[in-house]
Amino acid sequence: MTYDPSFARKQRLLRKKFGAVLVGLRMSRKLTEQQVAAATGLPLRILRRLENGCGNASWGELLSLTDFYDAHFEFKLTT
Repeated sequence: MTYDPSFARKQRLLRKKFGAVLVGLRMSRKLTEQQVAAATGLPLRILRRLENGCGNASWGELLSLTDFYDAHFEFKLTT
């Protein structure tokens, strides 16, 4: 298997886009980061990391956020 730099680039862009969506959802509801962290049970540092597009969200984090925001995310599996 060889390193594909385009894959890493796609991952970074996806994390940034996901973070922007999270910020948009929070701001549209006029909530603070602290309020979302308390309501979802996520540590504030994790929420900030995700909103800033850094690191990868775990399935548990994704489920907590989608449940809280009543949002739906689509994942595409390709071959």
